[in-house]
Amino acid sequence: MKLRLIKYKFLWILFSFILGCTITLFYISKVDNISANQTGLSKFKNLKHSYFIVILILTSSKNYIRRKNIRDTWIKNIEKYQVKYLFSIGNKENVVDVKLKEEIRRYDDILLLNQVPDEYSSLSQKVLHSFKYIYEHFDFQYLLKCDDDTFVRVPNIIHELENKFHYEKKLYWGFFDGRARVRRAGKWKEKNWFLCDRYLPYALGGGYVLSHLLVKFISENSHMLSSYISEDVSVGVWLSALDITRYHDVRFDTEFQSRGCNNSYLIVHKQNMHQLYNNLMLSNQARLCFHEYKERNSYEYNWKVAPSQCCIRNNSKIP
Repeated sequence: MKLRLIKYKFLWILFSFILGCTITLFYISKVDNISANQTGLSKFKNLKHSYFIVILILTSSKNYIRRKNIRDTWIKNIEKYQVKYLFSIGNKENVVDVKLKEEIRRYDDILLLNQVPDEYSSLSQKVLHSFKYIYEHFDFQYLLKCDDDTFVRVPNIIHELENKFHYEKKLYWGFFDGRARVRRAGKWKEKNWFLCDRYLPYALGGGYVLSHLLVKFISENSHMLSSYISEDVSVGVWLSALDITRYHDVRFDTEFQSRGCNNSYLIVHKQNMHQLYNNLMLSNQARLCFHEYKERNSYEYNWKVAPSQCCIRNNSKIP
């Protein structure tokens, strides 16, 4: 009789242990799924994938057509490269409409930032939180930030990083401005700027590249960084005191207005994506534009003079 009681007691303890483990594992899996679904990137939870370059595309929840244009053009067929792309959307109101939910389910390429409002004045915070997420969840060598109206020649960017820059570890690559006056009114009004009467040199936000080390610096010091209205200005300020490689490239057509079309361009802002993509496909990736033209003069950045004198536009053959 005593042996039978001991046997029943042991079986009850064993059953209770198994039941407790099952409930605990179920709860943990539910928490993981909730955390992952808050970002819109369910299949990456608890994993750290390795990529050569991560492409961060700033967008807004309402810009579905722009995201579709990118998916249908330059982001297609990148599976053969070590590339990951993410569309970053602010979601502080924690409201996701039916159309966006379906987009997240279908493509799994949207990063929802529940800490950041989905509005223009929060772009710097959107970039900061996106950098932190990418740094914490992916192994990568470079990060390319661009807008949802930017066209990128991904294979060419990778080729340049591998060959021209030889995997430069402290790279800040883009089209720089050092003489832009601080905006005191309008959409880009700076309320907190006190550093000087010009913005510090920065790569224009239509598209720029940062090496992993610089993304790490920004991410790990984010709690001490001031933010400004323009995210590209903020990045320039955050990196201003560092001994890094700043490379000004006229092949980055990333200003607020496009300078035209040139077959040497690597990144193009505010152009017809489908037309550019079709040109590349018809010419076997050789020609971005069948008819080159210039609408505005460009400039080479002169790093040997004061920033206010850095960027003199000229009518040379610079694209």
